Amino acid sequence: MDLESILKKGTGNLTHSSELKVMQLFIRTFNLKNGLEIGSKIGWSTCWLATELEKNKGKLVTVDIRPHSGYEHNIEVAKVNPIRIIGKSQDKDIQDKISRYGPFDFIYIDGSHIYDNVKEDLEFAISNSSKYCMIFMHDIRLESSMKDVSRCFDEYEGFKLTWRFDLVKPGKRANLGMILVIKDDNNKNPI
Repeated sequence: MDLESILKKGTGNLTHSSELKVMQLFIRTFNLKNGLEIGSKIGWSTCWLATELEKNKGKLVTVDIRPHSGYEHNIEVAKVNPIRIIGKSQDKDIQDKISRYGPFDFIYIDGSHIYDNVKEDLEFAISNSSKYCMIFMHDIRLESSMKDVSRCFDEYEGFKLTWRFDLVKPGKRANLGMILVIKDDNNKNPI
């Protein structure tokens, strides 16, 4: 039975499976092992991403501002073992906890949709990325409730390797953005 069928027994979904399949494909193709998810909510995306990372003998660290009902159930149903951190991703103490597990070669950002928070999450992600890292951002579209996420993705300077995946799902479009981070030999400065 595939993960989508298993998780239908779980609690809801917020990220469409087509977006998750795109990210799983990159994890599998590039043998990514150390992942960070900012904004895990009920664990739907956590299950998909942790499943693929664990196949590569890797791990997923998740952070969310508060525990949400359904998370534990979904994790149990999917039989995955993410490292869960509860707190605001922009708080220094939470960032210190996350950083202990880095650097990360895969990062998925789907937390706050407020520009300053999204920008801080993205900058934190880049500073905790490995020499080569794929950062995915959810909700890269121009609807009024998502405009800050799209603006942050579009305005972030210094990266020329960005892509948008425009996936159509019933009733609406799903947009996933990807930034490829490549750092210099000192693993400090993105090039």
